[in-house]
Amino acid sequence: SAATAYGCRLWIKHNSGTIQGSAGVSSLVRNGTGNYTVNFAFTMPDTGYAAGYMGEGGRFLASNTTSFQYNRILDNGAAVDGIVSIALFR
Repeated sequence: SAATAYGCRLWIKHNSGTIQGSAGVSSLVRNGTGNYTVNFAFTMPDTGYAAGYMGEGGRFLASNTTSFQYNRILDNGAAVDGIVSIALFR
C-alpha cells in the first residue's frame, strides 16, 4: 500500500539554553529556569507530531505549527536547567 511515511523533522541538543547541535531549529528561547521554547526553521503541516525527549523531568506545555514549549521539572518540583535532547517526528 501507499502508507504515509513519517520521519524526524527536527532535533536539538542544548545545555541550559546553549545549543550544542540542532537541525530544523531556528532558535531556542529560555523563558525562565527550566522553561524553553523551541522555534522551528519551517512550518509543520499540523500539530500532529510526537516528541522524543532525553533529559530528566521533561513536560511539554504547548505546541503549534511553528514552535513548542516545555518545562524541565524534577520529581521534587524544582525547575532546573541542564542537558536536554529532543527530536520531533511527523
